[in-house]
Amino acid sequence: MMDNSEIYVGLDIGTTSIKVIIAEHVKGQANIIGYGNTKSAGLNRGVIVDIDQVVATIRDAVNQAEKKANLDISEVTVGIPANLLQIEKCHGMVSVRDENGNSQEITKNDVYKVTQAALVQNLPPERDVIDIIQDEFIVDGFDGIKDPRGMMGVRMEMHAVMYTGPKTILHNIKKCIQKAGLKVKATVVAPLATARLAMSDAEQDFGSILIDMGGGQTTAAVIHDHKLKYTYVDQEGGDYVTRDISVARMRQVFEKINRSLNDVNAFQLPGGIILTGGMAALPGIRELAEEIFGVSVKIYIPQEMNLRFPSFSQVIGLVNYVTKMSDIERLVKGSLEGNTIDITADTIPYADSMISNNFDTTAVSNDYVDDYVETADVEPQDLQETQPKHKQNKKKNGILSKAKNFMESFFD
Repeated sequence: MMDNSEIYVGLDIGTTSIKVIIAEHVKGQANIIGYGNTKSAGLNRGVIVDIDQVVATIRDAVNQAEKKANLDISEVTVGIPANLLQIEKCHGMVSVRDENGNSQEITKNDVYKVTQAALVQNLPPERDVIDIIQDEFIVDGFDGIKDPRGMMGVRMEMHAVMYTGPKTILHNIKKCIQKAGLKVKATVVAPLATARLAMSDAEQDFGSILIDMGGGQTTAAVIHDHKLKYTYVDQEGGDYVTRDISVARMRQVFEKINRSLNDVNAFQLPGGIILTGGMAALPGIRELAEEIFGVSVKIYIPQEMNLRFPSFSQVIGLVNYVTKMSDIERLVKGSLEGNTIDITADTIPYADSMISNNFDTTAVSNDYVDDYVETADVEPQDLQETQPKHKQNKKKNGILSKAKNFMESFFD
């Protein structure tokens, strides 16, 4: 058996298939050494409905991958679907001074503390944290710090983005993995992992839209500044399209996604649309997308040997995501994944929500939305009540001017 410290495993629990990728990380390069792909059972539109059936298919896919890689695996990184995903800003503050009140060098333990401080929030009982990603650290008032370890200070803060999802979805996924005899090493928001694989650095920076056309559902994700800013989930995927044998059904899905993305002016981002997922292989799908969305569209297909199908984008993206995390990202995520430490009395939690659970998508005009980051599922009854704040912005000619205006108002 190979050294597990250099082995990374991705698990994609999809409606039509369950996929496993085993990769060996050597000298900064992840090499895929095994994969498994099994027809799903026990899922409906991206959600687990029969735990025992899902456990059996996970075991089957894992066994396939283990045989190809000639090793046993014990833990996996699993993708969490964007169903009812919420995106929130959070903030933590801790004291790093010594017992005499003097400044001292910041350690990884302090990073754990400040992350846990940021995670101390009054989440609704039906929700749980999927992931947390730091934006910046502040040491004694000096902001914009990417990694504070080794610096001197008396107080440290961290601003971050926290992704939360329904506790039921998270529990069922983890339960299936545990019953399959595996440990959950990390949970990752699926569209964020896929976007980091399918988009270039510039596309993630200036802003682009990923549409993952899965078997059980279709997910649109807006990426800007290398962060997931907005998702929309349509509860119809490729499986339902192929049952209909109708491209007209896919047109309907795209039209609903188009309305959702127009509501937040996402098409003003310069990166266009990247299609991936199993149904992205449908002939004529790129031309149909360009017709409906009115922006440039391309299809992402992984280039790994034997895996050159868009349906493998998510599971490969999971491995790509965890192998390319920086040390500081691993420390922050490690706090969420259960590396517990003592929180002293000097820890000061604070949270600032960015979302509105009752965002009314019909209330948005052509103006840019301010201070709103949210996700939407297709059922409109979930999106009522509260009209978001918005502000007027003068339209400027040129795509870069529009993109700049959009970034400053919608995504700040």
